[in-house]
Amino acid sequence: MRGLIISRVLITTSRNPTHSLRRAHKILFFSIPNSSRLNRGSLSISKLFSYCWTKQISRLLILESTKEENLVRIKAYSIEKKPQPVEANITLSNIISFNHREKKIRIMVNQVHIEFSDEVDEQKMEKIRYFFKPMIESKRIDSRKILQINFRQEHPNSLIGVALYQIPSIPLYTIHISTNCGRRNEK
Repeated sequence: MRGLIISRVLITTSRNPTHSLRRAHKILFFSIPNSSRLNRGSLSISKLFSYCWTKQISRLLILESTKEENLVRIKAYSIEKKPQPVEANITLSNIISFNHREKKIRIMVNQVHIEFSDEVDEQKMEKIRYFFKPMIESKRIDSRKILQINFRQEHPNSLIGVALYQIPSIPLYTIHISTNCGRRNEK
């Protein structure tokens, strides 16, 4: 079928999402190409994995609330051969908020570009690129709809990335990735 777009990233929330979690869910969906949203409801984690497997989805992102208002924790899974959790602590912060008085901006990203500062080592860069691979491999090209993520070293085991929507240049959220930031070492 021509023009068929296969979703490669599924974004869902924990079972009882707060208002701020639903807002983050929506912003993340619009800012990640090749993604789809799912209202989880009472679906178990094993049913989510089965759903991903049947729809040929390679990444599952489950958003969870934290006690801090503008902070969201992400449980990420790689679903290529079998579901594997990504060995990283991923959080989103500084999530953009549109109130009723501001002009609403339609966010729909077609491409993701990732850049690294000089202090980030090659191994971490490769792991980050592997994790974001389904999001980077977008077939649609529109230079006005690009999400630029600039990563820099925050601590020895953590990276921080700012996600900017290109035109106009608007910071959408900040991504914090700590510990082994990437996939498991396969033996």
